Amino acid sequence: MKKLIFKTCKSRHASHRFRFPSGVPIEKICNIKKTESSFDHFQYTRSIFDFGDEDIKYQLPKTIVATHYTLCLKPNLDYLIFEGCVAIQCIMPNETRTVTMNVGGILLGKIVWADEATGIRQEAAEFNSNPAEQRMTIVFSPRLTAGHGVLIINFKGRIQESHMDGLYASSYHNEFEEINHNALTKFSHAEARQCFPCFDEPGLKATFAISFVVPRTVTIICNTPIKTTYPHRSDKTLHIVEFETTPKMSTYLLAFAIGQFEFIENRGENNKSTVCRIYGEHLPDEIFVNYMLETCQIFLNFFTNYFDIPFPMKKLDIIAETKHLPGAMDSWGLFTFKESGLLIPPNTKSNVDEVNLDARINTLMTLSHVLCHQWLGNLVTIKWWTHLWLYEAIGTFMEYYSIDILEPKYLMWMRFVTNVYIKALEMDALSHVHMIETPIHQPSELKENHDSLSFNKGAAIIGMLQTYIGNAKFQQGITKFLTKFAYGNATATNFWEILEEVSDKPITAIMTSWTKQAGFPLIRVIASRTENKGRVITLHQEVFIGTDLAAKSHNAHNLWMIPISISLSTNPKVIIKELLMDKRTVSFKLPKISEIDWYKINPGIRGFYRVKYPQEMFGQFLQAIRSKALPPMDRLGLLNDTYAFAEAGFNSCVDVLTILETFVDEDNFFVWKQIDSVINGLDRLLYPVDCYKKFKFFAKSIFKHIYLKVGWDVVDGESNNDVKLRELVLTRLLMLGHAECEEEGFLRFEKFMNGEFYPMESRSVLYKAGMIKCDQDTFEAIIRRFRTIESIDERNLILESLGFSMNEVILHEILDYAVSEFVRHEDTLIVMKSVVSNVIGKHIAWKFFKDRFNILAHRYALV
Repeated sequence: MKKLIFKTCKSRHASHRFRFPSGVPIEKICNIKKTESSFDHFQYTRSIFDFGDEDIKYQLPKTIVATHYTLCLKPNLDYLIFEGCVAIQCIMPNETRTVTMNVGGILLGKIVWADEATGIRQEAAEFNSNPAEQRMTIVFSPRLTAGHGVLIINFKGRIQESHMDGLYASSYHNEFEEINHNALTKFSHAEARQCFPCFDEPGLKATFAISFVVPRTVTIICNTPIKTTYPHRSDKTLHIVEFETTPKMSTYLLAFAIGQFEFIENRGENNKSTVCRIYGEHLPDEIFVNYMLETCQIFLNFFTNYFDIPFPMKKLDIIAETKHLPGAMDSWGLFTFKESGLLIPPNTKSNVDEVNLDARINTLMTLSHVLCHQWLGNLVTIKWWTHLWLYEAIGTFMEYYSIDILEPKYLMWMRFVTNVYIKALEMDALSHVHMIETPIHQPSELKENHDSLSFNKGAAIIGMLQTYIGNAKFQQGITKFLTKFAYGNATATNFWEILEEVSDKPITAIMTSWTKQAGFPLIRVIASRTENKGRVITLHQEVFIGTDLAAKSHNAHNLWMIPISISLSTNPKVIIKELLMDKRTVSFKLPKISEIDWYKINPGIRGFYRVKYPQEMFGQFLQAIRSKALPPMDRLGLLNDTYAFAEAGFNSCVDVLTILETFVDEDNFFVWKQIDSVINGLDRLLYPVDCYKKFKFFAKSIFKHIYLKVGWDVVDGESNNDVKLRELVLTRLLMLGHAECEEEGFLRFEKFMNGEFYPMESRSVLYKAGMIKCDQDTFEAIIRRFRTIESIDERNLILESLGFSMNEVILHEILDYAVSEFVRHEDTLIVMKSVVSNVIGKHIAWKFFKDRFNILAHRYALV
């Protein structure tokens, strides 16, 4: 690739007529001689500066307010560089000598202030950079007067190759097998400053008019539609592409893509819907893309109806990006999406072998999450980074809720409990967790504090809140919130206050108890006595922490306001009592319940807490599990609680083994997923102690009946959950060393590698069976297949299976291969996770991580 060395820009004389890279005078583009304001700028600045209770110590000084950016960029995709100019229309509430803004990783040229009222241009005397804080302070002499003006800055920078920050490069091979580059943006959460000087904070919203100087053969995509295109004045190979002005928005929501793209579009029924397009370097068959476009229209319609607010942008573009890590960049009107996740075929019988259900659902969830943010996050944006968790939590919750409404057969609430709720409980039980609403001083702290705990626990308590006030009130509150703060910024407190208003319940107090202290409550049933044909129950709350007694003592004062719901054995799905537990201990009476009846607290697992019952009730639940009188969700929850109590020392491990024995006739996939998780936890705990062989014998006995039931072969008409249950059972038995399973699996694997057809649903287990018994020749054969097959899903199945080898030499080779040129960077993590899941591989993986830390840290920006 061509290389170019930058030299520091030197300021030219102030009288020089300033031009954009397009050659158009700045005065024409910005109209800076305008003297009349269309609004009261002092009223505007008061609203911008009102950050409520936020600590403004780490925010930009409020000496100036940007209202509109006119940005022009001239990228060079051969040299991977760009130059540009930004003219920022500003309001100066008071006279000032300095202006502080965000800059990171770009070189600055001339800086000029053009006063709107007088037309006087004043070049900056100097500017001082603070690379650590990614800021610069511009000094003017004499002082700038209050009023309107335009801040004009010339700059240049590099298109990043190693990091996806700011403007970055995505490489691909053209028809001549030459490496070409496209350029895309990742400005979330504070990376717009890597591309152009700006006031890069979420509360400092403005409008943006963007133009590009590019070769005529290059495609440009931006947040808004193209406004006009016209030829360059002097270079006939170039033209200028101008985009429509954006709505008022935060800098991190800006997005654009530059390069060689093709697209397919969908305009909905009767061409009346939002125009949706999918762009890519090389799009696959239209059936793949059209399915995703139709799905996108379905989600847009869902959120438009749910929020009762039309989609705020004129169009929606999605870029299928090969370099993008899992997930999506949810800018406004344009977002990037990992290509392998976006381009999946429709779920029809004709292509059932092309994609697994989990991959499809993950894609739908990501699409739902991103589209939810087009309203909650983009139309209304966080006021400061401290509240990012709320928008991500609502987005995570709506992933599951929206699909559950649109596709009930996917049982999304069961998935929510296993994928989000339980993970949040496990993380939040650690002794040194942070509260989910942690004050964020600088964007660099986001990676440390806004993690999966914040988003998963946040989503869990949002789900608890929706259940507590009811979906109708919850939906009404969100619509009112979006309407009140449209094109503005809001905090979590603003959201609670509106929900409190529509529900007439103490939402602010309730949610504060969950967001501003770490951990979650354990509810103990400390008394239950019969009285007048009913039962008086006493509950006590305390903090639940895994194993650290000192931490329990330190957090003993924690108190939550807990929505409690209760059902009875006579109808376990019907809630017969609800209360708000706002004290350490509460008592209440359940009428018409006999001594032989049991009651269940938190039926359906809607509240974010664990419940510890007396031992005699534990025995009643064991019978309810055997008979399946207890619904699947509650069977799953009781098992998870029992295992957590044993880990924390509240129960004996005997209780865990006892409850596991009651599931021998279980048939629900999600319950089995939890059983498998408990078996896996015990397996890793007991390896390699003396009783490990006895444990493996016990574990295999738990799976005996379900193994005979699911068998090896896909059955016509079975559900996707039946397919996944078969994979789960066979995979666990392979890991437990089940001899019959190993022999049958390897026999089928050899037939498959020799050309016999097996459907995609069976191949995951076959690859794992092959790896468990593989020698060097078998391993190399699997790697050859990995390199030659085209199916991304099957390639992922192979990567997920590699860590199942029981040969330490091969495990070392697998990890070395994972960081080779043959494995994409994002897929390296799949292999490492697979090796870590192996009881003999976890130590090898840990050593590998330490030995290769510098490589991994550079690749994934760990430091």
